[in-house]
Amino acid sequence: SRIIHLVEEAQERKGKAQQWIERFGRRYTPAVLMVSVLLLAVPWIFTLPLDDWARRAVLLLVAAAPCALVMSMPVAMAAGIGSAGRRGILIKGGAHLEHLGRIRMVAFDKTGTLTHGKPMVTDVMPLKGDVPQLIGIAAGLERYSEHPLARAIVADALEKGVTPADVSAFESLAGAGARGEVLGEVWHIGSPMLFASLGMDLESVRETLDDWENHGKTVVLVGKRDELLGLIALRDQVRDGAELLVNMTNDAWYMGTPGPYQHFLLERVRAVETDRYLIRSANKGVSGVINPRGVLVATTTPGGPASFWGLVS
Repeated sequence: SRIIHLVEEAQERKGKAQQWIERFGRRYTPAVLMVSVLLLAVPWIFTLPLDDWARRAVLLLVAAAPCALVMSMPVAMAAGIGSAGRRGILIKGGAHLEHLGRIRMVAFDKTGTLTHGKPMVTDVMPLKGDVPQLIGIAAGLERYSEHPLARAIVADALEKGVTPADVSAFESLAGAGARGEVLGEVWHIGSPMLFASLGMDLESVRETLDDWENHGKTVVLVGKRDELLGLIALRDQVRDGAELLVNMTNDAWYMGTPGPYQHFLLERVRAVETDRYLIRSANKGVSGVINPRGVLVATTTPGGPASFWGLVS
């Protein structure tokens, strides 16, 4: 019912073309009626045959009637907005529907738009111990977190039949991960940056980290301050048709933090004069984009949370 209400509100917001047609109809319709009446008055004034002039007046009224012209625009707008609403697309007014024909660039948010917004565990690589031990400790540490990645790890443990480890002294590390005690030992779970800040050397797993991240996966590390237990990779699943949408465009670029199809998009951009499209890459994210005319069209803070795809039609 809410969607229906929003669609009804959108239909009331008229675009420029629809407003012009309505203004035209308010002037044109009375003019046609007036001329038809004048044609009926001619035989009375000049004593001419009434049948002939009445036929001409009716022909003018029918041929010049603005019904189709005046009604076409609101009917087309209502049909377009209503059809989009049935497909789950809300177009907020006729003006926006009119603009679709002139759009040359579209920016999509990645998470929840091109993807399902529900990350899933794709790879588990224990460096010590086995997979159940790695998943069990990870799920125990993430059990108290509401982060989407945490929920995905806990769900994966339950799906594999692994019981999350009992964790005490749990502490969330904002923007980095979490830590807690398991059997009297302090364990950490989080990003590579968290473990680098703990002084851990990650060169032994650097190749795996780069490979997973280049394929759009988020890598979570599990370990103690001086010992790395293993790596877990997660990825948000891309919606059906997202790749087709990207392939339908002439040029495509990605900017922001690593995500699904980042590698695919960057490869496409590199194939089309990279230096004209990307500027100053930092922290595995593109900090700016310039179009073929050399105009800066978008920027983002290097390594920041912003992440979207731009499609140039």
